[in-house]
Amino acid sequence: VEADAFFAKHPTKLLAADELLTAIIVPAPQQREGSAYVKQGRDKTDEALASAAARVLLADDGKIAAARVVVGAVRPLPQKFDAPAALVGAAPSDESLAAAAKVIADDVTVSDNYLAAADYRRELVSALVEQALTLAVERAGGAK
Repeated sequence: VEADAFFAKHPTKLLAADELLTAIIVPAPQQREGSAYVKQGRDKTDEALASAAARVLLADDGKIAAARVVVGAVRPLPQKFDAPAALVGAAPSDESLAAAAKVIADDVTVSDNYLAAADYRRELVSALVEQALTLAVERAGGAK
């Protein structure tokens, strides 16, 4: 099962009652590729208020060739986003990564829960996406 299909619906609606996920195949990272995962809860072991994972691929000139972000914990299933068009082909900078995070935070579906209001969680998504993108760029060997 491709990851996109697996995360598109709840696993109980995708897998039969007698099926079980037994393996996950993750391709080895390419050169100049970095990834990061960050989450925020009340403490390290608490349920996340929001989380963000980012994967960034840099071109030889250091500009962003591709990026993908997944936001979790703000609704029942994770939400996947390709990098905003303005980020691809741009040199990573504090400003460009913050702008991309804001675009994603504006597009994400967020709900209230017993831990925090949706508005707070949306602001948290923006900060976490920016942090994940920044770490992914650094791990890809890029400079801001």
